[in-house]
Amino acid sequence: MDGGILEKAKRRDLDDEATEAADDVEEVAEAESNGGASGLLERIGDESEPSSDEATVGKSSDKLLAIITGVIGVALVVMLPSLPAFSGFGVLAVFGISFWFASRHSLATSGLDALSSRQWATLAVAYLMLAGIPYFGGMDFGGATSITDVSYSEDGQSVSLTIRHSTGLTGSDFSSGDIDVRVIQNGAAIHSLTESITFDQSDVLGTYGTLVLTVADFYQGNSVKVANGEVVYENYTIEVQILGSDAGRTHLDAFEMTRTVDDVDEKMTALFDADGDCEAGKNRCVRGIYLEIAAGRANSQGDAGIDPTRVKSNYWVNATISHADSTEPVLVYPTIEVNGNAAIWDDMDGTYGNGSGTIGVSSSRMILDGSLSDPVLGVLYMPKEDWDEHGFGCYTFTVTITQEPPWSGTSASTVTESGTYLWEDIEGEQHPPPAEEEDPDYEEFQRASC
Repeated sequence: MDGGILEKAKRRDLDDEATEAADDVEEVAEAESNGGASGLLERIGDESEPSSDEATVGKSSDKLLAIITGVIGVALVVMLPSLPAFSGFGVLAVFGISFWFASRHSLATSGLDALSSRQWATLAVAYLMLAGIPYFGGMDFGGATSITDVSYSEDGQSVSLTIRHSTGLTGSDFSSGDIDVRVIQNGAAIHSLTESITFDQSDVLGTYGTLVLTVADFYQGNSVKVANGEVVYENYTIEVQILGSDAGRTHLDAFEMTRTVDDVDEKMTALFDADGDCEAGKNRCVRGIYLEIAAGRANSQGDAGIDPTRVKSNYWVNATISHADSTEPVLVYPTIEVNGNAAIWDDMDGTYGNGSGTIGVSSSRMILDGSLSDPVLGVLYMPKEDWDEHGFGCYTFTVTITQEPPWSGTSASTVTESGTYLWEDIEGEQHPPPAEEEDPDYEEFQRASC
């Protein structure tokens, strides 16, 4: 039999494959006629488009940058009154950048290739309304008076203020006229006046004028005080205002405005000669003393060995040395007058230095000069012949600070401090055997209760 059963099976398989191929071709033709896509081309097309995650990241970045630059713009608007005049252009540039990022975000979220003119207009109006709120909220309509610099005179008698004025939207330029001034402390006005000022100077920030205030006109007491061991600040605030504008304010430096002396310390130090320079074979003896004082504001850590805080002020210093066996002082130092940080006194033809010194510049201490110089310590001291009228015994060194208003506050004040010092002759003691020599005598001079 020709072919038999196997031949028939082969012919049946070939017929089936031809039928399946014809069906596939028919499906492809139908899909193309319906505008569809499939197979490799479809997969290639899908891979060429960005994923939804990448698109989301791009939209979020634009949105975040729009928010960040917008916040920076708002912050700059708030700071505009204290920035140079040309800073407004920088603020507008920041808002422009923020608007650009906002438009990119809007375009990305809309799914369009470009925004229509109506969409641009809507976005611009909405964005400008939101961005313009800080402008209108902080807008300077009538102008503002400001204090941009404060300086203090060397003697502490006056304060100089640099005054500037901005016109605002409805205000007018100011070149000269009256300015109202108030000094405020603890929330209450303690001094007020009206001064004439002229803007006759200029710099990169524009024109300005200088206002000088006399500290004695408003000073009522220390700006820095110590209460219950704690430092308390009662700042002096200066407020200035040109008619029709907002007022400007500034705090005066608290330490510059601390002028009342409420603490004083004293110290008396002996200078010694040794061996051959002493009489009667002593191995140490006093040849003179030098005096120190410290005046200023009380220290919050107490007064035990701690100098007061230095101040710049006006006051008088009186210093005396007395002996326990006498009702009259054995030494009276000339009265010292302090103006700011400069101290002057009568030197009595060189008996008390050269009659000038400083206190409160680098520290609250000052040495009361004598007539002789010690090359080692670099001080002018007082030889014992000037004060040892009564010889050994107990000496008291007293320092008194006197102030008058306004530097003492509202009433005159006096601060006094005294210290006692014992000058004694110490006899030598017998060496233990087998030595036969006695220890030489010596003198001691030190702070002591006596």
